[in-house]
Amino acid sequence: MDGKRKEIKPLQQALGKLRGLNNANRDNRGGYVCSSEEELNDVIKRMQYRIQHESSTLNEEKQIIREIKQLEGTRDKVIANAAMRAEVQKFVGEKDAIQDQVKVRTPLLLYTSSIGVDLDGVRKDQQAIKAKLKTLETEKEAINNVIASLEEELCVVIEKRDKVYHKIRELRNKREEGNTCFYQNRSLLNDARRLAASKDVNALIELSTSEVDKFMSEWNSSKAFREVFSMCRTGHTFI
Repeated sequence: MDGKRKEIKPLQQALGKLRGLNNANRDNRGGYVCSSEEELNDVIKRMQYRIQHESSTLNEEKQIIREIKQLEGTRDKVIANAAMRAEVQKFVGEKDAIQDQVKVRTPLLLYTSSIGVDLDGVRKDQQAIKAKLKTLETEKEAINNVIASLEEELCVVIEKRDKVYHKIRELRNKREEGNTCFYQNRSLLNDARRLAASKDVNALIELSTSEVDKFMSEWNSSKAFREVFSMCRTGHTFI
């Protein structure tokens, strides 16, 4: 915005000089001052023509001569004004061009100033948004910490649950093992009762011998079998 003002300032100064030159076209006594030496010469020639070719009274001729002298007295000023005008016009162009430039650049300056005000508002909004984001980030971090703590507790709970499930499976397997032996023994006793009731001694002896051989084979080969048998003898029960 300051740059635009600096750019417009010389244009305004040049326009002021042109206006000053226009005002200078009248001398201190209120007489007219020509805008160029060419114009001055032309005016003087017309006055001299009047003296030479027109019928004028003596007083009128004297008046014309006085006016010619007055115009001659402004020649230096006319030459100086013309030189200044040429310099100004060379720098910035004609008066209308200067005015057009000022008219074009002034709204631009005002628009730039308006943009500066809008940018201040945008900066304030950005600062407010940044502050809000910082607050949200802090809240997010706190929530993440709570979630991490809950996840740790969940892992501990899941680990305990898995241990309980594993223990339950072990107990169920032991129960099934005990039940298997129970059902096998009950089936064997039912077979022995059936053979005894039918007085089939040979079949009963064969069944007894076969079961004894199985028992001794399991006893000799399986430590777990011996432990289960010992538990049964001491009165332990299975689930």
